[in-house]
Amino acid sequence: MPLRLISLMRVGINLRLFPGLSLAAGLALLPLAATLLSAPGSVQTRDGKIYDGELRLDPVEGIVLTNAAGTVVKVAMTNLASARFNLPRTPANPSNSIRITTLPEPWKNVDIGPVGTPGLAVFRDETFRVNASGTRIWSEKPDELHFVYRPFKGNGQIIAQVPKFDASIAGIMLRKELTANSEFVMEAATSGGDGLMFRSRRELEHRKLVNREGDWQNRDEMRVPMWLRLVRRDKWVNAYRSWDDGMSWEHISGSPDDWPREVYAGLFVVGGKTNELKEATFANVLVTDESLETGAHTNESFVPQILLKGGTLLTGSIISFDRSSLTLSNLGRARVISAVKVARVLFHPRSRKFEHELTPGRRGALLASGDFFEGEFGSLEKDRLKMSSVLFGRRTFKLGDQVVALVLADPSPVTAAFTVRTTDGSELCGQFISPEPNAVAFVDPTLGPLRIPVSQLVEITQAGLTVRTNSTAK
Repeated sequence: MPLRLISLMRVGINLRLFPGLSLAAGLALLPLAATLLSAPGSVQTRDGKIYDGELRLDPVEGIVLTNAAGTVVKVAMTNLASARFNLPRTPANPSNSIRITTLPEPWKNVDIGPVGTPGLAVFRDETFRVNASGTRIWSEKPDELHFVYRPFKGNGQIIAQVPKFDASIAGIMLRKELTANSEFVMEAATSGGDGLMFRSRRELEHRKLVNREGDWQNRDEMRVPMWLRLVRRDKWVNAYRSWDDGMSWEHISGSPDDWPREVYAGLFVVGGKTNELKEATFANVLVTDESLETGAHTNESFVPQILLKGGTLLTGSIISFDRSSLTLSNLGRARVISAVKVARVLFHPRSRKFEHELTPGRRGALLASGDFFEGEFGSLEKDRLKMSSVLFGRRTFKLGDQVVALVLADPSPVTAAFTVRTTDGSELCGQFISPEPNAVAFVDPTLGPLRIPVSQLVEITQAGLTVRTNSTAK
């Protein structure tokens, strides 16, 4: 067989699938098809190993990664736990330990202290997932933790819920500096018998005077899910906790600070192991201070999210929506979806906070006030949602100001082997993933066959897989 024809077949061009394509025309496509694009990212295998570098998709090898030293790692889809694409490239200076991942501006993340394994942080579904190693905090030795932070100016507060974690300590913190011995005030959930932990590292003179790092308080009766709050006002930081989803607060403790006006506020995790990452999740994170972003949830505008009955989540602009179909601009194309496949439409980040209102069997509109308008969906025209109710008749609501979510049906997620997350925030499902040159192909149970280019990929995760992390390779 001629060598050029063999090469043509290797790059995936099958002339039998294109009867109108001549051999010469097919060969003309060869240089274009052979060009494989790469994206900076990381891969985690089923045995817990993590590799950072340039990723490309190969129909035969799966995911091929080339690290900074030029070493090539090939990961078959059967051995894949997760792959993350299109991350910012690693800084040229390897001593810079800040690892910016898929975090909204102005959030960043950094390993503080001599951790054995670099930490990771991801933001999606209005939730921060933070992975960290490290074994200590609030001791005379340098801290060992992973910190997800943003600038904090003057008076203000940070609030977060810790719904679950397998790390040693996970909580919120105001920190003077990003150094390992910096002064701080923190409030956290612990996996041991301490329950809720409050700690502050005071100035050096105070530490020498009392022979202790600073103020402390434990509330051993408290367990996750746990709501935490730190309030800074007039050189004092107070800690609170909430029993009722952040609606009312009980004072826990406080500590003075003699810091400059501009410090750092954020989420931190102490994994509890030197060379093993442990994870904590943070939901309902809110930071308000005296900066221009005062009151911003994550400093990103919220794009509507459509949850389909099968569990697929689509993010995009709604072109039209009535009782028969939904037309959505998603990933650069218009998708027409039958209305009977739609479970919920989220118009505002606060719809996540009111998730407890969306009990099974309810149909209607979740209002910004927290009330629920039970009724039938009529249509969505621009920013006006039309509903009808037996009790209240026909009503029109304005999105954002009045209504934050539309509930049409209860979701019934389909079990799928893989979850594919894209750059616009969509989450797609697939039983099988087929790598192609510069794309992945799969069949979503609701949308059917899909092909996502590597430029639009954020993460591929094998669903339901518990991975034991034991090493990191770069």
